[in-house]
Amino acid sequence: MSSKKKSKSSHSSSSSTKTPAQAISSEFKSWKKRNAESELVLEKCNAAETILELKYGSHNFTLTFPESYPSDCSGWYLFSEDDDSKMQQWLERVNDFLESGDRRLKDVLDKMVAAFSDLGIEAGGGGDHGDLDFGDEMEGHDPFAAEPEKKKESLDKVDQEVAALKFAHSTSDAATLRLIQDLKALKRSQSKHGFSAEPLQVGGKANLYHWEVRLFDFDGELAKDMAKYKAKTGKTYITLHLRFSADYPFKPPFVRVVEPVFVFHTGHVTLGGAICMQLLTNSGWKPFNDIEQIVVQIRAEIGSHEGGARLELGQDAASAYNENEAWTAYYRAAANHGWDVTGLGPQMFPKI
Repeated sequence: MSSKKKSKSSHSSSSSTKTPAQAISSEFKSWKKRNAESELVLEKCNAAETILELKYGSHNFTLTFPESYPSDCSGWYLFSEDDDSKMQQWLERVNDFLESGDRRLKDVLDKMVAAFSDLGIEAGGGGDHGDLDFGDEMEGHDPFAAEPEKKKESLDKVDQEVAALKFAHSTSDAATLRLIQDLKALKRSQSKHGFSAEPLQVGGKANLYHWEVRLFDFDGELAKDMAKYKAKTGKTYITLHLRFSADYPFKPPFVRVVEPVFVFHTGHVTLGGAICMQLLTNSGWKPFNDIEQIVVQIRAEIGSHEGGARLELGQDAASAYNENEAWTAYYRAAANHGWDVTGLGPQMFPKI
């Protein structure tokens, strides 16, 4: 334990004159000199949000780097909106590598290139490499603050909308940045059908670590139940809550139904309202899963004919599940299926 601390301290002192972005810039240029033929290109480093924008031919992706790099080499995360199956395999392989230990940039880049080669993913063209752009180093700048008016012209509509939000932050920057990426991806998505998802509001601020999701537009028997539920309550949707920890995306969120109450053993909803899916445990979770993927899969399971979801309309229509009951049901379901939930619990979540 003491030797590890000593090593980190020594490394930190030797790198203290460089900001994380400067260290990234220097290391990428050194790596590129050694790998001049590689199609991997660094398009931009967003120093404020600790995000690298990279390109491999026609494939675009982002890499979140440690905010104290290189004194701290843990907390990398790779993200891409490319839903090609090989690219998803590539993301999973590289993120597993990043999660398994501390990494220097050169090791991350080597792993990316090796994984491209192993999976037979070709660059497929991609245009001019251009000059590296590391922007301005603005110490003390809040990366989540709204952009100055003169910069907003260069942002797209979603960037402007998210930049204007006020966030209720209380935990790791890495998790916050990833949740902001997920929020932007959701707002840009053209494939949303049958659901809405937004962070809950706390004192006029968006709590990125606690989301409300509404599911609607089902068919079959569940649609008939929803029509009766609407007649009684005026609501046309199923309400879910998603809670995220400072370890997101390396740990799954906790997902539960708030209301209405389901018939027991239908729709993959437990007696306490937790969602019974391996995806939401350590056994099935992968860091490349984002909020949209989570919601789409849950909605598909609830609405599937195999799931046979039905609402318990014989009870008071206004009845709802509570979170304590949901956790108890979650642990019980995981134990029944043999799924690993080590370290997962209410203690994970920030108090905001």
